[in-house]
Amino acid sequence: MEQHWNQYLGYYNETLTQVGFKGGGLTASVLLGLLYGRIRKSNDMFALSKERSISTAYYIRYSFEGLYQINTKDRSANVGGPLLGRYENDIYDGYQSTYGNPWILVTNLFAIYSKSVFIRLGNIG
Repeated sequence: MEQHWNQYLGYYNETLTQVGFKGGGLTASVLLGLLYGRIRKSNDMFALSKERSISTAYYIRYSFEGLYQINTKDRSANVGGPLLGRYENDIYDGYQSTYGNPWILVTNLFAIYSKSVFIRLGNIG
């Protein structure tokens, strides 16, 4: 599992060998693994509050910051955080496969991850 850490990019890759390099190795599936991997010990290298896990979540969040038009508009209006998708280069939009779109499941997953980290760090209850 430690081989998935990309020290040069600062996040966990979802696979060791990229096929088509669709998401650059940075995908929501990594968040799923971190969140639901049943890591209960805070000193485990894959714990939610570890620097590598937080760095991976950071890069996933910010890869979508300016990607979707709704995120750009919301940021200009100072409204909420960005809506997220599966991975940055996802082109499936439900119709024509030319440009991806935010996915509510991933956006909610990120919110659950963020709250879990804050709870583990003792910042909120």
